[in-house]
Amino acid sequence: LQPISPKADILPWFSPYQFRAQEKQIEFQLMGFETQQLVYTDPILFRHIVENLCSNALNFSPFGRKVKLFFECTAEYFVFAVEDQGPGIPAE
Repeated sequence: LQPISPKADILPWFSPYQFRAQEKQIEFQLMGFETQQLVYTDPILFRHIVENLCSNALNFSPFGRKVKLFFECTAEYFVFAVEDQGPGIPAE
């Protein structure tokens, strides 16, 4: 595990997705990434997870909707969540 900064290390990962969001006129909201708290994680694996969730959210969100990315960090845990207005996963 390595310390990474949500603001300095994670926030730049979203640049390509912001461009894709503009193409689909999707409002791309980033919340909670300004924290100074460091996150201890595997940066390669975490980036893969973040990029997969962002890509899916943009691919499946209808034109002109919103995609919200939330980040919450404390000394004990961190939470990364994506909220979109796509069709979701059907219940089976």
